Amino acid sequence: MVENLLKSLALITTFAILFAGLLAHGSALSLAMTKNATSIETQLFFYSFSIPPRQAWSPFTELATGSNVRIVFNASEQISFFCQNSWEYAQSNASNWLNVSAHWSENATVLDRNYTIPTTGTWYFSLVNYEYYSIDIYNVTLYRIDTYEIRVESNKQNYSMAEQATLTATIQNNSAPISSMNVSLQVTAPNGTTILVQNNLTDAQGQLIITFYLPEQYGQYTATAQTTILGQTIEDSANFTVANDTTPPITNNDYDGKWHTSNFTITLTATDNESGVAETYYRVNNGQTQNVSTNDQPQITLESANNTLEYWSVDNVGNEELPHNVLTGIKLDRTPPTGSIFIGGNLTYVNSTSVILTLFASDAVSGVAQMHFSNDNMTWSDWDAFNSSRNWSLVSGDGPKTVYAQFMDNAALVSDTYSANAMLDTTAPVIENVSRIPENEAQPMQGTKILVNATDAGSGVKNVILSYTMNSNGSWFDFQMSFNPATGLYECSVPGQQANTQVEYRILVYDKAGNKKIADNQGQYYVYTVVPEFSPLQTPLLFIMMTLLAVVFGIRASCKRRKLAI
Repeated sequence: MVENLLKSLALITTFAILFAGLLAHGSALSLAMTKNATSIETQLFFYSFSIPPRQAWSPFTELATGSNVRIVFNASEQISFFCQNSWEYAQSNASNWLNVSAHWSENATVLDRNYTIPTTGTWYFSLVNYEYYSIDIYNVTLYRIDTYEIRVESNKQNYSMAEQATLTATIQNNSAPISSMNVSLQVTAPNGTTILVQNNLTDAQGQLIITFYLPEQYGQYTATAQTTILGQTIEDSANFTVANDTTPPITNNDYDGKWHTSNFTITLTATDNESGVAETYYRVNNGQTQNVSTNDQPQITLESANNTLEYWSVDNVGNEELPHNVLTGIKLDRTPPTGSIFIGGNLTYVNSTSVILTLFASDAVSGVAQMHFSNDNMTWSDWDAFNSSRNWSLVSGDGPKTVYAQFMDNAALVSDTYSANAMLDTTAPVIENVSRIPENEAQPMQGTKILVNATDAGSGVKNVILSYTMNSNGSWFDFQMSFNPATGLYECSVPGQQANTQVEYRILVYDKAGNKKIADNQGQYYVYTVVPEFSPLQTPLLFIMMTLLAVVFGIRASCKRRKLAI
């Protein structure tokens, strides 16, 4: 019985509170106040009721997007609560609250929560009793929260004496402008005197804007904007300065003077110890004027050895840095050099490991600076100053060789790897089977064919030369020997010579790498002689025959004379 009495007293107390709430239905209540803002709650509904078992109760109201609301309820025990738009309410009601859609929900005995309505429409605040007994709702109340704010600001923080100033006062409700609201705007000078008072209504943007000329007095001024909303006064103040400043700012840059290999930023830093820096401006390569506040710090994006940056700052009273600063020689190179390499002027074959490399390289921006080389594309020589030629040693051992080269520009960008190939052949050709036709002495004016077998297993035979001289007179004649595919031999004929001519000859064979082999009969040369028209054995016989003929003809002549005499 005592328990029931206590419960009854609690209910009486609660209903007394609810009755007081009903008397206040539709009234506004100030919740909080700051210097420049106040929040005011307007009650939208208030109810007290009991929800039967397995039923729902859903008070509703029309709310606009962005409305700030506060929902409060106090129940006899824990109950499910849902904040729903029209579609969510209809879907939940259709399923007898078994499948519930909601923007947010709670399961509580006491609730006090602020919420911002996302879309304009009818909103339901549903309490659902899933129990098999009734639940008392001592109160459920919905408030709309309006936050009013006033701001005042000047168009500049620092002014010069007698300069025109502009002040703007703005009033908003939940960040939305309030038009036709009376605002009082006043300005106080550094000596405490009021130099301006103006009362007027805000425009469609919720603003009151005034423009006036400042007096000839240095120091800090204060602008104050004030208005009253539902009996609550809110105000805001802003300070600005009339500075005694005739000195322009000083602006510095952080460029390091080095080559850069990607687009980069030059940071401009300005200082002004009087009124402060209002803005820093710049132009890159005589382009469009830009400012740091809007366009950020200057970017260097053009590949060049001489980008330019013009820059300057203006302080808060309009002093401009003159003349403007001009930074030249700003270097950007994103492109590595290109080049090529040749062995010995683009030789295919070489006969020595010591070669001369021929080099070409170009870099249109920073220029070619260095080069280095490798025989295996792994171990590289030190970087050397670039030159169009360089002595280099190939890996020993006959066979194909490759030399690799890389080039570096003045921005330290390294080129692709370039290479050149050549066949190393250090072995001389082979000469075999030197012969001639006729094999013995030649007849006067009879040509003599020289034959030789010349081979080279490395780079191959390039040419074979027959070189001869006559009677050791020191004059040598060279003839290119021709290869006969049918015999596999090189052939060439020595022209016919006069009788008693001694011919000495030798064979010179060159391979494609420049190696030379000489066949000269071990320095004695190959020799043959052109025989006379009659040989020494034939001359005595010819004399005897001529003598016999003379005797015969003499006898016959003598016999004829004798017959005539008889």
